[in-house]
Amino acid sequence: MFFRATLFLMSACLLHALTLQEAIDATLAHHHRIKIFYQKLQSARAHKELVQSADYPKLTFQASHAFDQTLLSPRQETLHASSDEVSLELRQKLFDFGQTSKQLQAAEIESKIARLSLQETKALVALEVKRLYKLLVLEQKAIAVRRKDLQTKRSYLAQAKALLRQGLKTPADVSRMRAATIAAHDAVQRERAAYAKAKKTLELFMGEHLPAKLALQEDIFTHPVKLPQDFSHNFTLQKTKLAIQKQKSLYQATKRQKFGHLELQASLARIYRLATYNSNDVFLSYSLPLFDKQLRAQIQKSKIATLQTIAEHQDAKLTIQNRIASLRIDIDRLLATIAAKKAQIEAAKETLAIMQARYKEGLSNYIELLDSDDLLLRSRLALLQTLYTRSLLIDELRYLEGKL
Repeated sequence: MFFRATLFLMSACLLHALTLQEAIDATLAHHHRIKIFYQKLQSARAHKELVQSADYPKLTFQASHAFDQTLLSPRQETLHASSDEVSLELRQKLFDFGQTSKQLQAAEIESKIARLSLQETKALVALEVKRLYKLLVLEQKAIAVRRKDLQTKRSYLAQAKALLRQGLKTPADVSRMRAATIAAHDAVQRERAAYAKAKKTLELFMGEHLPAKLALQEDIFTHPVKLPQDFSHNFTLQKTKLAIQKQKSLYQATKRQKFGHLELQASLARIYRLATYNSNDVFLSYSLPLFDKQLRAQIQKSKIATLQTIAEHQDAKLTIQNRIASLRIDIDRLLATIAAKKAQIEAAKETLAIMQARYKEGLSNYIELLDSDDLLLRSRLALLQTLYTRSLLIDELRYLEGKL
Protein backbone atom coordinates (compact mmCIF):
# COMPACT_ATOMS: atom_id res chain seq x y z
CA MET A 1 0.00 0.00 0.00
CA PHE A 2 2.81 2.37 0.91
CA PHE A 3 4.60 1.49 -2.34
CA ARG A 4 1.50 2.29 -4.42
CA ALA A 5 1.01 5.65 -2.69
CA THR A 6 4.66 6.53 -3.25
CA LEU A 7 4.43 5.52 -6.92
CA PHE A 8 1.32 7.67 -7.37
CA LEU A 9 3.00 10.71 -5.85
CA MET A 10 6.07 10.23 -8.05
CA SER A 11 3.97 9.99 -11.20
CA ALA A 12 2.05 13.10 -10.19
CA CYS A 13 5.29 15.02 -9.78
CA LEU A 14 6.33 14.01 -13.31
CA LEU A 15 3.27 15.75 -14.78
CA HIS A 16 4.04 19.06 -16.44
CA ALA A 17 1.49 21.70 -15.44
CA LEU A 18 0.36 23.91 -18.31
CA THR A 19 -2.26 26.61 -17.82
CA LEU A 20 -4.27 28.17 -20.60
CA GLN A 21 -2.69 31.58 -20.00
CA GLU A 22 0.81 30.09 -20.26
CA ALA A 23 -0.11 28.54 -23.60
CA ILE A 24 -1.50 31.86 -24.86
CA ASP A 25 1.53 33.87 -23.69
CA ALA A 26 3.98 31.44 -25.29
CA THR A 27 2.09 31.57 -28.60
CA LEU A 28 1.75 35.34 -28.72
CA ALA A 29 5.46 35.75 -28.03
CA HIS A 30 6.53 34.30 -31.38
CA HIS A 31 3.59 33.50 -33.66
CA HIS A 32 4.26 34.46 -37.28
CA ARG A 33 0.87 36.15 -37.72
CA ILE A 34 1.68 38.53 -34.86
CA LYS A 35 4.98 39.41 -36.50
CA ILE A 36 3.28 40.10 -39.84
CA PHE A 37 0.81 42.56 -38.34
CA TYR A 38 3.52 44.16 -36.23
CA GLN A 39 5.40 44.89 -39.46
CA LYS A 40 2.20 46.33 -40.94
CA LEU A 41 1.94 48.63 -37.92
CA GLN A 42 5.52 49.76 -38.49
CA SER A 43 4.72 50.34 -42.17
CA ALA A 44 1.70 52.51 -41.24
CA ARG A 45 3.87 54.60 -38.93
CA ALA A 46 6.47 55.01 -41.67
CA HIS A 47 3.74 56.14 -44.07
CA LYS A 48 2.64 58.75 -41.54
CA GLU A 49 6.19 60.13 -41.41
CA LEU A 50 6.27 60.16 -45.22
CA VAL A 51 3.09 62.25 -45.40
CA GLN A 52 4.34 64.56 -42.65
CA SER A 53 7.56 65.19 -44.57
CA ALA A 54 5.61 67.26 -47.13
CA ASP A 55 5.53 70.13 -44.60
CA TYR A 56 9.30 70.17 -44.23
CA PRO A 57 11.65 72.16 -46.53
CA LYS A 58 13.51 70.33 -49.26
CA LEU A 59 17.16 71.21 -49.74
CA THR A 60 18.83 70.02 -52.95
CA PHE A 61 22.46 70.21 -54.00
CA GLN A 62 23.36 69.96 -57.68
CA ALA A 63 26.68 69.93 -59.53
CA SER A 64 27.17 69.67 -63.27
CA HIS A 65 30.00 69.79 -65.79
CA ALA A 66 29.59 70.35 -69.53
CA PHE A 67 32.62 69.16 -71.47
CA ASP A 68 31.98 71.20 -74.63
CA GLN A 69 29.44 73.96 -75.09
CA THR A 70 29.01 76.02 -78.23
CA LEU A 71 28.34 79.69 -77.46
CA LEU A 72 27.57 82.60 -79.79
CA SER A 73 29.13 85.93 -78.82
CA PRO A 74 27.53 89.35 -79.50
CA ARG A 75 29.95 89.69 -82.41
CA GLN A 76 28.52 86.53 -83.93
CA GLU A 77 31.63 84.61 -83.05
CA THR A 78 31.35 80.94 -82.20
CA LEU A 79 33.07 79.98 -78.99
CA HIS A 80 33.74 76.50 -77.60
CA ALA A 81 34.16 76.17 -73.84
CA SER A 82 33.48 73.86 -70.96
CA SER A 83 31.37 74.97 -68.02
CA ASP A 84 30.80 74.00 -64.40
CA GLU A 85 27.85 74.81 -62.19
CA VAL A 86 27.26 74.26 -58.49
CA SER A 87 23.88 75.13 -56.98
CA LEU A 88 21.89 74.83 -53.77
CA GLU A 89 18.10 74.96 -53.99
CA LEU A 90 15.55 75.33 -51.17
CA ARG A 91 11.83 74.59 -51.67
CA GLN A 92 9.23 75.11 -48.96
CA LYS A 93 5.50 74.59 -49.32
CA LEU A 94 3.80 77.53 -47.61
CA PHE A 95 0.11 76.81 -48.06
CA ASP A 96 -1.87 74.03 -49.72
CA PHE A 97 -5.39 74.67 -48.40
CA GLY A 98 -5.18 71.79 -45.89
CA GLN A 99 -4.24 69.04 -48.34
CA THR A 100 -1.28 67.80 -46.30
CA SER A 101 -3.08 68.15 -42.96
CA LYS A 102 -5.95 65.97 -44.19
CA GLN A 103 -3.54 63.40 -45.60
CA LEU A 104 -1.69 63.39 -42.27
CA GLN A 105 -4.98 62.93 -40.47
CA ALA A 106 -5.73 59.92 -42.67
CA ALA A 107 -2.25 58.50 -42.02
CA GLU A 108 -2.75 58.83 -38.26
CA ILE A 109 -6.06 56.98 -38.54
CA GLU A 110 -4.34 54.28 -40.61
CA SER A 111 -1.85 53.80 -37.77
CA LYS A 112 -4.76 53.33 -35.36
CA ILE A 113 -6.33 50.78 -37.71
CA ALA A 114 -3.02 48.91 -37.94
CA ARG A 115 -2.75 48.89 -34.15
CA LEU A 116 -6.30 47.52 -33.88
CA SER A 117 -5.49 44.88 -36.52
CA LEU A 118 -2.51 43.79 -34.43
CA GLN A 119 -4.71 43.52 -31.33
CA GLU A 120 -7.37 41.64 -33.31
CA THR A 121 -4.78 39.20 -34.63
CA LYS A 122 -3.57 38.56 -31.09
CA ALA A 123 -7.18 37.93 -30.02
CA LEU A 124 -7.75 35.54 -32.96
CA VAL A 125 -4.56 33.61 -32.21
CA ALA A 126 -5.51 33.46 -28.53
CA LEU A 127 -8.96 32.19 -29.54
CA GLU A 128 -7.33 29.40 -31.56
CA VAL A 129 -5.05 28.52 -28.63
CA LYS A 130 -8.10 28.35 -26.34
CA ARG A 131 -9.76 25.95 -28.75
CA LEU A 132 -6.68 23.72 -28.92
CA TYR A 133 -6.10 23.79 -25.17
CA LYS A 134 -9.73 22.94 -24.43
CA LEU A 135 -9.62 20.22 -27.07
CA LEU A 136 -6.69 18.70 -25.14
CA VAL A 137 -8.73 18.84 -21.93
CA LEU A 138 -11.68 17.25 -23.76
CA GLU A 139 -9.52 14.44 -25.13
CA GLN A 140 -7.93 13.83 -21.72
CA LYS A 141 -11.36 13.48 -20.14
CA ALA A 142 -12.60 11.35 -23.04
CA ILE A 143 -9.59 9.04 -22.63
CA ALA A 144 -10.43 8.69 -18.93
CA VAL A 145 -14.05 7.84 -19.77
CA ARG A 146 -12.96 5.35 -22.44
CA ARG A 147 -10.48 3.73 -20.06
CA LYS A 148 -13.17 3.31 -17.44
CA ASP A 149 -15.42 1.78 -20.08
CA LEU A 150 -12.60 -0.58 -21.11
CA GLN A 151 -12.17 -1.70 -17.49
CA THR A 152 -15.92 -2.31 -17.27
CA LYS A 153 -15.89 -4.35 -20.49
CA ARG A 154 -12.97 -6.43 -19.19
CA SER A 155 -14.87 -7.12 -15.98
CA TYR A 156 -17.89 -8.18 -18.08
CA LEU A 157 -15.66 -10.55 -20.06
CA ALA A 158 -14.21 -12.08 -16.88
CA GLN A 159 -17.69 -12.39 -15.43
CA ALA A 160 -19.03 -14.02 -18.60
CA LYS A 161 -16.19 -16.56 -18.56
CA ALA A 162 -16.87 -17.40 -14.91
CA LEU A 163 -20.59 -17.79 -15.52
CA LEU A 164 -19.84 -19.99 -18.56
CA ARG A 165 -17.76 -22.32 -16.40
CA GLN A 166 -20.69 -22.54 -14.01
CA GLY A 167 -23.01 -23.34 -16.89
CA LEU A 168 -25.04 -20.18 -16.37
CA LYS A 169 -24.05 -18.50 -19.66
CA THR A 170 -23.36 -19.54 -23.23
CA PRO A 171 -20.20 -19.16 -25.36
CA ALA A 172 -22.07 -16.42 -27.23
CA ASP A 173 -21.91 -14.26 -24.09
CA VAL A 174 -18.13 -14.67 -23.89
CA SER A 175 -17.68 -13.93 -27.61
CA ARG A 176 -19.87 -10.83 -27.45
CA MET A 177 -18.07 -9.53 -24.35
CA ARG A 178 -14.71 -10.15 -25.98
CA ALA A 179 -15.80 -8.19 -29.06
CA ALA A 180 -17.04 -5.35 -26.85
CA THR A 181 -13.69 -5.32 -25.01
CA ILE A 182 -11.73 -5.14 -28.28
CA ALA A 183 -13.96 -2.28 -29.49
CA ALA A 184 -13.47 -0.41 -26.20
CA HIS A 185 -9.70 -0.83 -26.45
CA ASP A 186 -9.75 0.49 -30.02
CA ALA A 187 -11.82 3.49 -28.87
CA VAL A 188 -9.18 4.31 -26.25
CA GLN A 189 -6.49 4.26 -28.94
CA ARG A 190 -8.54 6.58 -31.17
CA GLU A 191 -8.93 9.07 -28.34
CA ARG A 192 -5.18 8.91 -27.66
CA ALA A 193 -4.46 9.61 -31.32
CA ALA A 194 -6.85 12.58 -31.28
CA TYR A 195 -5.11 13.86 -28.13
CA ALA A 196 -1.69 13.48 -29.78
CA LYS A 197 -2.85 15.44 -32.84
CA ALA A 198 -4.23 18.29 -30.74
CA LYS A 199 -1.08 18.34 -28.62
CA LYS A 200 1.15 18.50 -31.71
CA THR A 201 -0.86 21.41 -33.15
CA LEU A 202 -0.60 23.28 -29.84
CA GLU A 203 3.16 22.66 -29.82
CA LEU A 204 3.43 24.23 -33.27
CA PHE A 205 1.46 27.24 -32.10
CA MET A 206 3.53 27.64 -28.94
CA GLY A 207 6.83 26.94 -30.66
CA GLU A 208 8.00 24.54 -27.97
CA HIS A 209 7.89 20.84 -27.20
CA LEU A 210 5.39 19.66 -24.61
CA PRO A 211 6.00 16.58 -22.44
CA ALA A 212 3.88 13.49 -22.93
CA LYS A 213 2.10 13.91 -19.58
CA LEU A 214 0.38 17.23 -19.09
CA ALA A 215 -1.55 18.52 -16.10
CA LEU A 216 -4.22 20.77 -17.60
CA GLN A 217 -6.95 22.90 -16.06
CA GLU A 218 -9.63 20.25 -15.64
CA ASP A 219 -12.28 22.73 -14.45
CA ILE A 220 -11.90 24.94 -17.50
CA PHE A 221 -15.32 23.92 -18.86
CA THR A 222 -17.18 24.53 -15.61
CA HIS A 223 -15.26 27.59 -14.42
CA PRO A 224 -17.82 30.39 -13.94
CA VAL A 225 -17.53 33.08 -16.60
CA LYS A 226 -19.48 36.31 -16.80
CA LEU A 227 -20.95 36.76 -20.25
CA PRO A 228 -20.01 40.07 -21.93
CA GLN A 229 -22.65 42.75 -22.40
CA ASP A 230 -20.79 45.63 -24.05
CA PHE A 231 -19.66 45.05 -27.64
CA SER A 232 -18.80 48.64 -28.53
CA HIS A 233 -15.10 47.74 -28.51
CA ASN A 234 -15.49 45.04 -31.13
CA PHE A 235 -12.38 45.03 -33.31
CA THR A 236 -14.21 44.98 -36.64
CA LEU A 237 -16.62 47.76 -35.70
CA GLN A 238 -13.80 49.95 -34.40
CA LYS A 239 -11.80 49.42 -37.59
CA THR A 240 -14.72 50.15 -39.91
CA LYS A 241 -15.54 53.34 -37.97
CA LEU A 242 -11.94 54.47 -38.32
CA ALA A 243 -11.98 53.49 -41.99
CA ILE A 244 -14.88 55.90 -42.53
CA GLN A 245 -12.97 58.72 -40.84
CA LYS A 246 -9.86 57.92 -42.85
CA GLN A 247 -11.71 57.87 -46.15
CA LYS A 248 -13.45 61.18 -45.38
CA SER A 249 -10.07 62.79 -44.70
CA LEU A 250 -8.67 61.45 -47.96
CA TYR A 251 -11.74 62.72 -49.80
CA GLN A 252 -11.25 66.21 -48.37
CA ALA A 253 -7.54 66.12 -49.23
CA THR A 254 -8.34 65.14 -52.83
CA LYS A 255 -11.00 67.85 -53.18
CA ARG A 256 -8.60 70.52 -51.97
CA GLN A 257 -6.08 69.71 -54.67
CA LYS A 258 -8.16 71.81 -57.08
CA PHE A 259 -7.20 74.94 -55.10
CA GLY A 260 -3.50 74.37 -55.85
CA HIS A 261 -0.64 75.33 -53.52
CA LEU A 262 1.76 78.19 -52.74
CA GLU A 263 5.49 77.47 -52.59
CA LEU A 264 8.65 79.39 -51.76
CA GLN A 265 11.76 78.69 -53.83
CA ALA A 266 15.29 79.97 -53.26
CA SER A 267 18.46 79.02 -55.09
CA LEU A 268 22.13 79.88 -54.84
CA ALA A 269 24.38 78.97 -57.79
CA ARG A 270 27.99 79.53 -58.82
CA ILE A 271 28.67 79.15 -62.53
CA TYR A 272 32.01 78.74 -64.28
CA ARG A 273 31.59 79.46 -67.99
CA LEU A 274 34.18 81.69 -69.67
CA ALA A 275 33.82 83.76 -66.53
CA THR A 276 32.82 83.08 -62.99
CA TYR A 277 29.60 84.56 -61.61
CA ASN A 278 26.89 83.88 -59.04
CA SER A 279 23.17 83.47 -59.58
CA ASN A 280 20.86 84.00 -56.61
CA ASP A 281 17.07 83.72 -56.88
CA VAL A 282 14.22 83.96 -54.37
CA PHE A 283 10.61 83.82 -55.59
CA LEU A 284 7.09 82.62 -54.74
CA SER A 285 5.19 80.27 -57.02
CA TYR A 286 1.49 79.43 -57.03
CA SER A 287 0.30 76.36 -58.89
CA LEU A 288 -3.40 76.11 -59.77
CA PRO A 289 -4.90 73.27 -61.87
CA LEU A 290 -7.34 75.01 -64.23
CA PHE A 291 -8.39 71.85 -66.02
CA ASP A 292 -7.41 68.38 -64.79
CA LYS A 293 -9.63 65.49 -65.85
CA GLN A 294 -7.58 63.04 -63.80
CA LEU A 295 -8.11 65.08 -60.63
CA ARG A 296 -11.87 65.13 -61.20
CA ALA A 297 -11.87 61.36 -61.57
CA GLN A 298 -9.84 60.99 -58.37
CA ILE A 299 -12.33 63.16 -56.45
CA GLN A 300 -15.26 61.08 -57.71
CA LYS A 301 -13.45 57.84 -56.89
CA SER A 302 -12.66 59.06 -53.36
CA LYS A 303 -16.29 60.03 -52.83
CA ILE A 304 -17.50 56.58 -53.88
CA ALA A 305 -14.91 54.94 -51.61
CA THR A 306 -16.26 56.97 -48.66
CA LEU A 307 -19.82 55.81 -49.32
CA GLN A 308 -18.56 52.25 -49.68
CA THR A 309 -16.82 52.27 -46.27
CA ILE A 310 -20.02 53.57 -44.64
CA ALA A 311 -22.00 50.71 -46.20
CA GLU A 312 -19.33 48.18 -45.13
CA HIS A 313 -19.56 49.44 -41.54
CA GLN A 314 -23.34 48.99 -41.51
CA ASP A 315 -23.00 45.51 -43.00
CA ALA A 316 -20.35 44.51 -40.45
CA LYS A 317 -22.49 45.87 -37.62
CA LEU A 318 -25.51 43.85 -38.75
CA THR A 319 -23.44 40.67 -39.16
CA ILE A 320 -21.88 41.00 -35.70
CA GLN A 321 -25.21 41.76 -34.03
CA ASN A 322 -26.71 38.67 -35.66
CA ARG A 323 -23.76 36.50 -34.56
CA ILE A 324 -23.94 37.80 -30.98
CA ALA A 325 -27.67 37.05 -30.79
CA SER A 326 -27.10 33.57 -32.21
CA LEU A 327 -24.29 32.84 -29.73
CA ARG A 328 -26.41 33.96 -26.77
CA ILE A 329 -29.26 31.68 -27.83
CA ASP A 330 -26.91 28.70 -28.29
CA ILE A 331 -25.14 29.31 -24.96
CA ASP A 332 -28.46 29.42 -23.08
CA ARG A 333 -29.74 26.37 -24.94
CA LEU A 334 -26.60 24.35 -24.17
CA LEU A 335 -26.95 25.20 -20.49
CA ALA A 336 -30.29 23.40 -20.52
CA THR A 337 -28.72 20.58 -22.57
CA ILE A 338 -26.00 20.15 -19.93
CA ALA A 339 -28.60 19.79 -17.20
CA ALA A 340 -30.44 17.21 -19.34
CA LYS A 341 -27.21 15.26 -20.01
CA LYS A 342 -26.40 15.13 -16.29
CA ALA A 343 -29.89 13.82 -15.54
CA GLN A 344 -29.49 11.29 -18.36
CA ILE A 345 -26.21 10.06 -16.85
CA GLU A 346 -27.84 9.52 -13.46
CA ALA A 347 -30.71 7.62 -15.06
CA ALA A 348 -28.27 5.55 -17.14
CA LYS A 349 -26.28 4.67 -13.99
CA GLU A 350 -29.43 3.42 -12.28
CA THR A 351 -30.45 1.42 -15.33
CA LEU A 352 -26.98 -0.09 -15.66
CA ALA A 353 -26.88 -1.11 -11.99
CA ILE A 354 -30.20 -2.91 -12.41
CA MET A 355 -29.06 -4.61 -15.63
CA GLN A 356 -25.78 -5.74 -14.06
CA ALA A 357 -27.68 -7.38 -11.20
CA ARG A 358 -30.21 -8.99 -13.56
CA TYR A 359 -27.43 -10.28 -15.85
CA LYS A 360 -25.58 -11.79 -12.92
CA GLU A 361 -28.74 -13.61 -11.85
CA GLY A 362 -29.47 -14.73 -15.40
CA LEU A 363 -32.57 -12.57 -15.74
CA SER A 364 -31.28 -10.52 -18.69
CA ASN A 365 -28.98 -11.19 -21.64
CA TYR A 366 -25.72 -9.59 -22.72
CA ILE A 367 -27.48 -7.40 -25.30
CA GLU A 368 -29.48 -5.58 -22.63
CA LEU A 369 -26.42 -5.21 -20.42
CA LEU A 370 -24.20 -3.80 -23.18
CA ASP A 371 -26.96 -1.49 -24.39
CA SER A 372 -27.28 -0.02 -20.90
CA ASP A 373 -23.51 0.31 -20.61
CA ASP A 374 -23.24 2.01 -24.02
CA LEU A 375 -26.01 4.42 -23.06
CA LEU A 376 -24.02 5.53 -20.02
CA LEU A 377 -20.85 5.82 -22.10
CA ARG A 378 -22.55 7.92 -24.79
CA SER A 379 -24.17 10.12 -22.16
CA ARG A 380 -20.82 10.85 -20.49
CA LEU A 381 -19.13 11.63 -23.79
CA ALA A 382 -22.06 13.77 -24.92
CA LEU A 383 -21.85 15.79 -21.69
CA LEU A 384 -18.15 16.42 -22.27
CA GLN A 385 -18.79 17.48 -25.87
CA THR A 386 -21.59 19.83 -24.81
CA LEU A 387 -19.44 21.45 -22.11
CA TYR A 388 -16.63 21.87 -24.65
CA THR A 389 -18.93 23.38 -27.29
CA ARG A 390 -20.51 25.84 -24.86
CA SER A 391 -17.09 26.92 -23.61
CA LEU A 392 -15.95 27.65 -27.19
CA LEU A 393 -19.08 29.70 -27.85
CA ILE A 394 -18.37 31.79 -24.74
CA ASP A 395 -14.80 32.33 -25.96
CA GLU A 396 -16.10 33.54 -29.32
CA LEU A 397 -18.52 35.88 -27.56
CA ARG A 398 -15.65 37.34 -25.53
CA TYR A 399 -13.67 37.78 -28.74
CA LEU A 400 -16.56 39.70 -30.28
CA GLU A 401 -16.50 41.87 -27.17
CA GLY A 402 -13.02 42.97 -28.22
CA LYS A 403 -10.91 41.17 -25.62
CA LEU A 404 -8.27 38.45 -25.51
